[in-house]
Amino acid sequence: MRSSRLNKPEPIVPPELIRGVAERVDVEGEVIVALDEDGVIAAIDELVAAGVEAIAVSFLWSFANDAHERRVGALLREHAPGVFVSLSCELAPVLGEYERTSSTALNAYIGPRVASYLAGLERELQTEGLQDRSTSCRRAAG
Repeated sequence: MRSSRLNKPEPIVPPELIRGVAERVDVEGEVIVALDEDGVIAAIDELVAAGVEAIAVSFLWSFANDAHERRVGALLREHAPGVFVSLSCELAPVLGEYERTSSTALNAYIGPRVASYLAGLERELQTEGLQDRSTSCRRAAG
C-alpha cells in the first residue's frame, strides 16, 4: 500500500524568526489579555539582532479590534526604525487568519525591495527633472 506524501512548500517565514507575544482579543473585539509591551520589545530586539529587514504582525482577532497590532506597529517604528513593518489590520482586516497572515507575511517579504525600488525610481526621476505635481493637481481638483 502506498502512503500519501504531502509536499509542503518552504514557509515564507522561517520558524526560527516567528515570535509570539502575550495578548488576546476575542471575536467581539474585547481585550481579554492586555498587550505585553515588554515582551513585544524583547521580540523586536531579538528579530533585529537576527538581521531581519521586515516584520509582519498578525493577531488572531485584529480585524475586530486592531489596537494591539497598531501598538506593536508603533513600537516597531520606535525601536526598529529601519525595519519594514507590515500589519494585518492595515493590509487585510478580514476574517481568515491564514489568509490575513499569509498576505501580511508576503507583504513584509516583498515590501523592502519594492520600497527600495520606488525610492530609487523617485530619485532618478527627480534627477531627470520630473516634478511631483500630484499635490497641485489635488488642490486644483478639490
